[in-house]
Amino acid sequence: YIVAAGWSKDTNPVQSVYLPEDAAWLDDALAGCYILVAHNATFELHWLMHRYPDKMHEWFKGSGRLWCTQLAEYLLSNQTELYPSLEDTSMKHGGTKKIDEVKLLWESGLKTSEIDRDLLMEYFAGPKGDIENTRKVFLSQYKQFSERGCLDMVWERMEALLFNATC
Repeated sequence: YIVAAGWSKDTNPVQSVYLPEDAAWLDDALAGCYILVAHNATFELHWLMHRYPDKMHEWFKGSGRLWCTQLAEYLLSNQTELYPSLEDTSMKHGGTKKIDEVKLLWESGLKTSEIDRDLLMEYFAGPKGDIENTRKVFLSQYKQFSERGCLDMVWERMEALLFNATC
């Protein structure tokens, strides 16, 4: 099950919910959204397609696109950095380090649902959390690819990732 869901649109504040019980959060997240951005997007996509297949198919059939910041970082590194972490990637693009306490709790064997709610939500959706860092990475990567004149190639790679993840 999902412990927390979070999203942001453009430069608007990060939105999040703890223990969402229905798909209302996904409706909010996808409304008016044209690009789903995630780090290691295949993982997120597999979960979303498993849990909400009709919503996700409808969104992609409409105008939805996928951007994986991990794949984009691999491409920016001239295909030398095979599995860049979000933390390492975000540091290159103006982001911040993660809250180490959450990682330590996971390493000690705690499940995500057993971590203090406030600490987890700060780690995930706070001003230095995963959502904000992913946004900063995306905006920086998009700008770099645009400046290099290779956005078309990157979009083709993202379409290939979507195809492979859904097949």
